[in-house]
Amino acid sequence: MTSTDTVWRGKSDLPPSATAIGSPYDTDARYGIKRGMGWRGFKGHFTEVCEPDRPHVIVHVATTAATLSDVETVTARHADLAAADLLPDRELVDAAYVSVDHILDAAAVHGVDLFGPVPAGHQWQTRDPDAYDLTHFTVDFGQRHVTCPTGATSRNWRESISADGLPTIQVTFRLPDCTPCPQRARCTRSTVNARSLTFRPRPQFEAQQRLRAEQSTDAWRKQYALRSGIEGTMSQASRRCDIHHARSRGLPKPTCNTYSPRWPSTSSASTHGSPEPHSAAAGPHASTPSASHSHHREKTSRVTPGVTSLCTTTPARRLTHSTRW
Repeated sequence: MTSTDTVWRGKSDLPPSATAIGSPYDTDARYGIKRGMGWRGFKGHFTEVCEPDRPHVIVHVATTAATLSDVETVTARHADLAAADLLPDRELVDAAYVSVDHILDAAAVHGVDLFGPVPAGHQWQTRDPDAYDLTHFTVDFGQRHVTCPTGATSRNWRESISADGLPTIQVTFRLPDCTPCPQRARCTRSTVNARSLTFRPRPQFEAQQRLRAEQSTDAWRKQYALRSGIEGTMSQASRRCDIHHARSRGLPKPTCNTYSPRWPSTSSASTHGSPEPHSAAAGPHASTPSASHSHHREKTSRVTPGVTSLCTTTPARRLTHSTRW
């Protein structure tokens, strides 16, 4: 092969999406995919006040790479709001913004209740009501062992790191206990191995179990229903303000567009009154006032998004909801 020959890269030679240039016209654009829909460009995220007795104003906006996961925006958003002394008491978010680690960190560092559905486990036992999932086992962190529903105890306790870099604990039961067990079919599908479990360390484990139990209650569902209001804001942003298309190239410029006041004064916020204006914080994640609960939900954009924010002061920490587009 001579130096003038050109060959296509194989799949194994392609760079990851976070660094691969998705368009020769915009080297900052990246290829993202969500729920089967792919696009080249960026993601936008914003937070809106959803107190029933306050104007529903957008209080925080951010434009990020299309490959950045939603949950990775939580820390930066809270830092922005904290710098402006505008943190909410509670932020309503969809499942993409939720992890037990971020829930604990938000409460410990900023006193924010990150309120959203904690994803269920991915094991088949969690989808089968007759199977023994993790909730059927008794975990003793003090004695470092697990007891199964039939009374057998685990034979080992090993601390490990998951593929995502998170600390985990792995336990395995004894084969002589599992093989003759009459409940084996409800516990494992393996024909040769004993049951094994992987779970998070004690703070994350206990928070995870508590939150999953709470989100099955009517009181939790009633509170979380407030998050649906952000969908109307999303619809207006898309249909009225063409939020899915950026008018310039490169991540910095769509980010600047996000801060520019291009939204009509008749947006959903101003219909509840005209609060005193407040300047957005500088930086890639502009922050504006927030109150206690925020809905956060993201929507993907086929092209680079341009966003605007209504910047207002909110006198008290209350409720906000957040979302993405």
